[in-house]
Parts: sequence; C-alpha cells; structure tokens
Amino acid sequence: MPEPTEQASKPLRTWLPMMLWTAGILLALGLAWFIGAVVVPAWKVDGVLKSHDWRYTNSFIEPNPVLEKLGGPERAAESLGAYVRLPSWAAKHRVYAVECMPLCGPHGIKNLIAALKDQDPEVRIAAAHSLGALGTQAEAAVPALIPLLNDMACPWSDRRRPQRWPVRAEAAWALGLVGPEARQALPSLAGLLADDDPAVRQAAAEAQKKIRVEEPPK
Repeated sequence: MPEPTEQASKPLRTWLPMMLWTAGILLALGLAWFIGAVVVPAWKVDGVLKSHDWRYTNSFIEPNPVLEKLGGPERAAESLGAYVRLPSWAAKHRVYAVECMPLCGPHGIKNLIAALKDQDPEVRIAAAHSLGALGTQAEAAVPALIPLLNDMACPWSDRRRPQRWPVRAEAAWALGLVGPEARQALPSLAGLLADDDPAVRQAAAEAQKKIRVEEPPK
C-alpha cells in the first residue's frame, strides 16, 4: 500500500501545470492591459510634446497642435494628467505636460492641483504657474496653493525668470492672479513679506494688492 504522503502529493502534480498555465495567462493579460492603458498613451503624449516648438505649444494659439492631436481639451487634460502621474524615468517631459494644461481650460485644474503635491519641485512650480495662467478659473486650487507658500525649494531658472525662482514665489504669484477669491491666503502671504528672498517678498506684496483689488490682475 502506498504511503499517505505519496497519495496526497499526486493531486498536486496533476494541478501544477494548470496552475502555471493560468498564472501565465493572467500575467499576459496584465501585461497587455499595462501596454494598452499606460505605455501606448504615454508614448503618444511624449511624442506630441516633443514634436512641436514649445514656444508655440505654450502660446495659447488656437487651434493648438497639442490639443488637436490629443483629441480636444477634455481628452487632452486626461492624457496629460495620466502622463504627469508617471515616474520621471518613464515620462521625460512632465514639466512640459503641466505647462500645457492651461490650454485645456477648467478641464485641467484637477490635474494641476494634484501636480502641486508632486515630489519634483520643477513639476510643483510649473503647476503653480499654470494655475496662475488660468486666473480666476483656478479658484478651486487656492487651498492647495497656500501650503506651497512654505515650500523652500528653488529648482530652476528659465526664460521667464532671470534667476532661480522659488516655488513659494510662484505660488504667491498664482494666488494673486486668482484675485479676490483667494482672500483666505492673505494671512499666509503677509508672513512672506519678511522672507529672506527678495523675489518672494515682491511676489507676496503684489499678490496681496491683487487679492485686495488694489491692482488689477495682469
């Protein structure tokens, strides 16, 4: 009579090939989903962002080539938002994608608010700048912009800024362009008037004037 342990092991040998076959099918389906839902859309957005002169892409000229190729403002906002959520090694142009979102109008605000919490300070500063470009449409972003007034990152200089520009200065600038609807930010902006960085002090002072309607938003 065979040992009980041998009898118990036979069903396992019978089911093992089926288990491996099922696992292989599930793995293939998961890989196909990942390629279709993540890789292909990211590749498309990456290609669109690389294929145009960025000065033209970010100029708000209509019809804009990025919006056209990504299917209009609403679909473009979804595609750009998904692209920005990818890690930097998989999405080399995340900052460009964030700067393009104002072209989507209100459809891009949700993704821009999410980008304010990104680990990359360049993405955060681009998100604040883009929200400022939307002006009064970005009222919903005020609670998310206020914490950035304490952000000590100073990531870059570019064609817009002659020197390195702190995230908190960009956040102050954006709040000013929202206008009177950003009144809840006034106490935090007042605290920046003593900031060590002159750019931050200037941005906070100008933002207070705009929010108090002492100076019309530009």
